[in-house]
Amino acid sequence: MAHIVTATLIVAKVDDTERYFDKGAVLPAGVTAAERKRLVAAGLVADLADEPEPASGSEAGEPDSKGGEPDPQGIGRPPAAEAAKPATSSAKK
Repeated sequence: MAHIVTATLIVAKVDDTERYFDKGAVLPAGVTAAERKRLVAAGLVADLADEPEPASGSEAGEPDSKGGEPDPQGIGRPPAAEAAKPATSSAKK
């Protein structure tokens, strides 16, 4: 059963070490069932099957349609370089 991190940042025991995982990370197979149970009970991770699907539009982590950087939150903002361009008017004076 796969689990996804729902908290901003967690520490989980993986094999014989502790590792940090950011929100959205999927726990690796080296995390024991007992550790997963502890993290779920604390509300830090959720079963991947319980997570809702992303809203329609740009999928989280996919490049935007203009070829910019991946959009990790799936919110469809333009790439930073494009957002920094001043707006120009095509109307002739």
